[in-house]
Amino acid sequence: MREVPATTPPVTLSKNCQGSHTAARRRLERRTQLAWAASLLSKVGTYATQFVAVPAVYQTLGQEGYAAYAAVTSTASILGAFNLGIGGALVTPIAHAAAAGDQAREGELFRAGLLPLCVVCVVVLILVLPCAMVAPLPVLLGEAARVSIGGLRAALVLACSLTLISLPLTLVSSLRQAYQELHVTYLIAAAGNAALCGGLLWAAHVHAGLPVFVALFTGVPIVATLVNGWLVAYRRPYLFNGWARYHVQQSLDLAGDGLRYLAAAFSNLLLYQWPVYLMVRSRPAIESAAFAVSVQMILLPLSLVANAVQPLWGTTAEATTRGDTEWIRAQIKRSRGAAVAFGLILGISIAIWGEQAARVWLGKSVELRWELRMWAGVYLLLAIWEYLHFVIALGVGSLRQASTMSFTRSVGFAMVVPFVIPLWGGTGLWFALCLSVGLYTAWSLPQLIRTRSNV
Repeated sequence: MREVPATTPPVTLSKNCQGSHTAARRRLERRTQLAWAASLLSKVGTYATQFVAVPAVYQTLGQEGYAAYAAVTSTASILGAFNLGIGGALVTPIAHAAAAGDQAREGELFRAGLLPLCVVCVVVLILVLPCAMVAPLPVLLGEAARVSIGGLRAALVLACSLTLISLPLTLVSSLRQAYQELHVTYLIAAAGNAALCGGLLWAAHVHAGLPVFVALFTGVPIVATLVNGWLVAYRRPYLFNGWARYHVQQSLDLAGDGLRYLAAAFSNLLLYQWPVYLMVRSRPAIESAAFAVSVQMILLPLSLVANAVQPLWGTTAEATTRGDTEWIRAQIKRSRGAAVAFGLILGISIAIWGEQAARVWLGKSVELRWELRMWAGVYLLLAIWEYLHFVIALGVGSLRQASTMSFTRSVGFAMVVPFVIPLWGGTGLWFALCLSVGLYTAWSLPQLIRTRSNV
């Protein structure tokens, strides 16, 4: 069977199709600015939700109930890996097709991603639900299942069902990203966060049980995504036409790219959760707690940077299709300057005032040695630089290579963690993280972008 590449290479457009570069650049700039503003609003809503969520669940269900809630939601979240990363694999090729005005190609790609996710959803539901309904809860949830709280099995079945049913909906945010419409996703998410806060306050007021809290946390985001998906389908009905032109090979290629993207996404587990786990097991509590706190202090600004950088994926993909290397070059230069400035300010702040900030944040004293704070601050700068170039590499059509580089870096670091911890503890881990970026992805990702797009 003829191989149909999942990642569409940039096409050469005629002069008539290219239109005005100036008008296209203004539109891309406007979309990026809208995404940034909406992202900030969504992030505020997310943090407000967390501020309400944890106390609401903890105070209503108690310590045992909160442990059961955490066990249920974390178990169900593992099932999200069955999305196969197909949404990430779709962004760049659909952005290329949209920039070229090829609606037929857009539809082919979307359907090639949607069908396997629907099949996976049904198959995994058939396999998982019977286990969730009849298997002993201690086998599924461990010690958290031994609490005296009602509705635990119902909450588990509900969380698993909703998580799996939402698998095809993961394509919605990818479509918005490809069409440079992330601001719509962020605004709908902000509205969903507001609804979730209201639901949590109501549940706490009526002293609802565990299944109600689980239903709110998993169901409200799904409703928001359904609304978002309906708006996409209403504006672009052609995405659902032409099933006769479906190619199985195209789905296989997307799944292959998606698994690479998923591996890169799971790198965070190897970079941040794995060392915390080993620190807790092998170092004194005061030292492991300090390292865990420093990790959280780094992940918070990194999440803000991730939201700010994400719009560059779709805009870079469109500019690549139009052959507008001048705009890409200017965007990279501007983004690099902002990333370095932001990273330096935050990194130096953490190195100097990190311990005081942690004390204010936690409401209790925590010892963060200056060596640990210094290398954590250096790593924050390097991680921001790396993620910026990772997203741009995705935009220029190098998903496979960029994802492989990201995953290789995380695996290399994870392999040395057991040797670093006994010798140098948390400070050594931050230094090793710095080396993993500085010796590999800090220069290989920019080189990949230059090779791919000639910028």
